[in-house]
Amino acid sequence: MDSVLIVDDDEGLRALFSTVLKRAGFTPMAVSTAGEAIEAVRAKAPGLVLLDIKLPDANGIDVLEKIKALDKDVIVIMFTGYSDVKDAVRAMKLGAYDYVAKPVHNDELLLTIRRAIESRCQLAELRNLRRKLGELIVPEAEMGTSAATMEVLAQVNTVAPTNMTVIIQGETGTGKEVVARLIHQKSPRAHTSFIGVDCGAIPATLVESELFGHEKGSFTGADISREGRFEQAAGGTLFFDEVTNLPDTMQVKLLRVLEERRLFRVGGKKQFAIDARILAASNVPLREAVAVGKFRNDLFQRLNQFTIQLPPLRERREDIPTLTAAFMAEANDEFGKKTAVFSAEALEFLFRYHWPGNVRELKNVVKRAALLSESDQVLPAHLPKELLAAPVSELRASAATVTVPCPTGPVKVEGRPPDGPSLLEVGKRLGEDAQRAMIRDALARAKNNKTRAAAMLKVDRKTLYARMRSLGIE
Repeated sequence: MDSVLIVDDDEGLRALFSTVLKRAGFTPMAVSTAGEAIEAVRAKAPGLVLLDIKLPDANGIDVLEKIKALDKDVIVIMFTGYSDVKDAVRAMKLGAYDYVAKPVHNDELLLTIRRAIESRCQLAELRNLRRKLGELIVPEAEMGTSAATMEVLAQVNTVAPTNMTVIIQGETGTGKEVVARLIHQKSPRAHTSFIGVDCGAIPATLVESELFGHEKGSFTGADISREGRFEQAAGGTLFFDEVTNLPDTMQVKLLRVLEERRLFRVGGKKQFAIDARILAASNVPLREAVAVGKFRNDLFQRLNQFTIQLPPLRERREDIPTLTAAFMAEANDEFGKKTAVFSAEALEFLFRYHWPGNVRELKNVVKRAALLSESDQVLPAHLPKELLAAPVSELRASAATVTVPCPTGPVKVEGRPPDGPSLLEVGKRLGEDAQRAMIRDALARAKNNKTRAAAMLKVDRKTLYARMRSLGIE
């Protein structure tokens, strides 16, 4: 969603908002009348509408109702004057997401827009997952079966039932929010809210209000009292993503709130008790951030009750077939396609690549390949150039076939070319834990038939028995 329709009869404001939105990465469209607004929604289907409540040819409330009749899912944010607050509240009851009082502050406008988009995306994701799965869950089986992944899942299962604060560390794209949601899902708070805060996306001037809320009149534009993220997460889980991006002054205030378990809204005199479990994520080890002065040591010590370190994808390559199959299933469902197989040659390129963007990058590559493929399999030609240019390593794609259920049918990820090494030869290079995972996976798929499992692993039965004994597999 990047198109924003601006509806305001003030030419100067239309030009100003168009510039602000362009700089923020949006595609603005601007009109001055109700008639033009309704026609633009009908013809161009913008993702979001900024609508003035006073227009020369109609009342903004009436325009809102007509826009919602055309597209019930479009996000509408109202522009209001001080005297129009009652109308703005009425507009929200009719489906507007929020309102912004004039004179409009650029940071506040962008924050409201991003919050609206985030809320709508979360709602769409929730609807989609509930449609497919009946409830919002993180599918552990699709996270991989490597020893490193199993260790992370074991840590999640250990800490989730507690109320401990958890630090989740790992490179960008390793799935920190996925793990945070899994902790919430497995906790006694699973039936309540999971509230995420992107600490790098909130302007420094608005961080305190965003987290703690504010009272009416506490600053220019604060025309009503609002809850902060702590209050929104009451009884649930509050997730601070990239927590090192919080300004130092905000780190001090956050520490006090976490210690006292109480807060004041900005401009408020009443204390609110807080009951939210805290999860925090960082793409750099927090101890290192403390050492270089980017993060306060006292806040780190307060958060550091339990730490989960997520490994990069290059250190758990044996998860690539499982992850690829899961992402292919998602892509097929999204695009309405039935691309079922990643060819052996294409999969080998996935194994060669070093994945600087980790699991997130793999997901993007798989979705792109599924979109480009016009047959029932993905070929090397469907992969990005940087993958095809990756140097040949000793590690080659495994001989395994991974199947993951999906709404359009099973998705398979087929194995290596016939001239490559056996799966256990690949496993040797990955270590004993990887070999155990590979053997157990083959035995499970072969329903414990050793002969069939050996064939899957491209070794003879004696070799399999010997390897099982040496690895302590019964």
